[in-house]
Amino acid sequence: MAQTDIYGASVQQKINRMDVDLITLIPTISSGSTDADGDLLFDALEIPNAVAVNGGSSLLHSIGVFHKAAKTVSFDIIFFQVTQDLGTAGAAITWGGSSETTNADNAVILGHTSVTSWTDLVDVQVATKTNIGLALKAAAGTKSIYCAGICRGAASGDHGAATNIDLRIGVIKD
Repeated sequence: MAQTDIYGASVQQKINRMDVDLITLIPTISSGSTDADGDLLFDALEIPNAVAVNGGSSLLHSIGVFHKAAKTVSFDIIFFQVTQDLGTAGAAITWGGSSETTNADNAVILGHTSVTSWTDLVDVQVATKTNIGLALKAAAGTKSIYCAGICRGAASGDHGAATNIDLRIGVIKD
């Protein structure tokens, strides 16, 4: 169990140690067909240096999504402590193992958030999710967190290219 030491640093020292970081990720998505509800938008993707120290924690503050082919799709982003194989992008989720409960336990699911509201900027679509407040904790020996995207509705069309989505993950590291 984690132990919190509230007396180890002054408030000023604690605030000065906090680090805000914006991490850009480019997941591999499917191209050539339109994703359907329940399809995997992108499989486990490493968020490197999501925490400041091995086994550390951070607070997920925001997610910016940019679709360079001007398509939209509502999707969930699931966060894990360890990498997972949820299947193939553009197909229904296939999460191996004997049961979903076992899979969830082994993955150390940290939580999820939904991306649902898009803004049209003519040649690009933009979605932003702010004030998320999801606590993230890396596994021992790593500074990485992992995430995967699951479609929660049909995409507005073919994504065009496997690299047409950029994710900007905003974290506050302790």
